[in-house]
Amino acid sequence: MTSQYWLKFPVTVTFLEPGFVEGTITALETLENVDGIHPRIRLRRPDGGTSIVNATQTRLVAELVRLSPAVGDKVRITYHGTAKKAARGFDPAKEFTVEIWPQNPQSQARPAAKTPGRASTADNDSATGEKPK
Repeated sequence: MTSQYWLKFPVTVTFLEPGFVEGTITALETLENVDGIHPRIRLRRPDGGTSIVNATQTRLVAELVRLSPAVGDKVRITYHGTAKKAARGFDPAKEFTVEIWPQNPQSQARPAAKTPGRASTADNDSATGEKPK
């Protein structure tokens, strides 16, 4: 019962270490800060908890805009770490893969993401061969 208690508190995702967050999109919101406006995505995780993704990283925003996930879609955002190179005077960019399983695949045709060496949209989980739950 104690573990259910903690599921009611939303957790904001920070991409400090490589890893992923996945779930069903429950809301698409906007985050405003000194750098401008950014997407904020609320996800219902498979365990029933809520995660909030503040997409402030340039490459992540670009993939989300290009793939245009909708409320009800299942999504997995994987952070791979920073790029090996950076422009002079800049920090290396954070590298992401965004995978989307549309709620209604027939009516929501979306382009495949182009991340070198990584699948970015998928019909199933590359590790298990199953669709996300």
